[in-house]
Amino acid sequence: MPFRPHSPFLALLAALVLAAPPLVADEAEEARLVFGGDAYIAGDDVTASEPTAGDLFIAGRDVTVTAPVAGSAHMAGREVTLSAPVEGNLYAAARDVAISGPVSGGASLAGYDVELSAELAGNLRAAGETVTITAPVGGSAIIGAENVDLAASIAGDARIAADDIDFGDSASIGGTLTLYSDRLTAADIPDSVIPDGRVVIERPESWEGAWSERAGGAAIARAAVWGAVGSFLWGVLVVAILSAILAALAPESLAAMRARILNRSVASIGFGFLAVSAAIGSAVVLAISFVGLLLLPVALAVALLLWFAGYVIGAYAIGAGLWIWLRNEAPFGVVERGLTGAIGAAVVGLVALIPIIGWVFAVLVTLAGAGALTLGLFRPAFYADTGD
Repeated sequence: MPFRPHSPFLALLAALVLAAPPLVADEAEEARLVFGGDAYIAGDDVTASEPTAGDLFIAGRDVTVTAPVAGSAHMAGREVTLSAPVEGNLYAAARDVAISGPVSGGASLAGYDVELSAELAGNLRAAGETVTITAPVGGSAIIGAENVDLAASIAGDARIAADDIDFGDSASIGGTLTLYSDRLTAADIPDSVIPDGRVVIERPESWEGAWSERAGGAAIARAAVWGAVGSFLWGVLVVAILSAILAALAPESLAAMRARILNRSVASIGFGFLAVSAAIGSAVVLAISFVGLLLLPVALAVALLLWFAGYVIGAYAIGAGLWIWLRNEAPFGVVERGLTGAIGAAVVGLVALIPIIGWVFAVLVTLAGAGALTLGLFRPAFYADTGD
């Protein structure tokens, strides 16, 4: 299957690629792009402190939104904090997710510690070790966590999978509660939250055979298909966004890597193989040494980042090659390069669906991108760019 990029890597990828010469902005700690009313922000410690007229895409280590978002907000990082209103939908993923700004649409939240303390007008989807809800949910809610703390109202139906649930004085569920648990019973749900007659308890043994025995199996299958389609489209979108950001901040670096892959594909793949092997090999060596264990997470992060960066750059190069073949000119400008990235990601993703051959193709594209990035960063003496 193709490697599907995820937004938490935006900041690291931007920093790594922007380090390759030549640069438009040296040692940039943050990348920002506003296009068509949408805002794209990536970096280490990033804050969206200006109102966003359209959708917001923001990723980094510590991510904070303190200004209103007129569209939807997409947030990813280690710690994510939203303290301003969002008129559209909210998508947030991090270790710690804290939502204290009202959301007019729905919310999809994932992390270790997830807290919703501002009103949500639409549906809620939340997953984590601990999920805390202290503000009203205007729609339905699907929650999966070890511990759930519900201290507010849910207007619609609720489906909760949890080991422990705590209900506050203000907790209530307006629809039906379906509880997935191997030990909780209807008696554990206070009548002030929801009457017994609207509580359904699902035990683990009843889940077995659900696919074939329940009418819901078809719905699950459709959801799986649409989920796969959504993941594919999200991957295409992320590559397009990254291509546009890099085209705006480092157009010469991006063009040089594209030319390197198209003109010297074998060399790029070879250097990519060496770079990825070195990164993975260093992780193995560090793992067998006591002192090196401290650096093992760094080595693994570098290997993963290099693989992801290689996929993005390689997919962009494929799209650029098709663009040049069709239009007889290289893509120029932020919009064209963003479209080029989307085309490349779509082509790589579709080809990767072919058994065996597709997987090999996706790997080679990724290695070529990793090699082009490595050559741009280190430029070994025995290698000379000709024809870039």
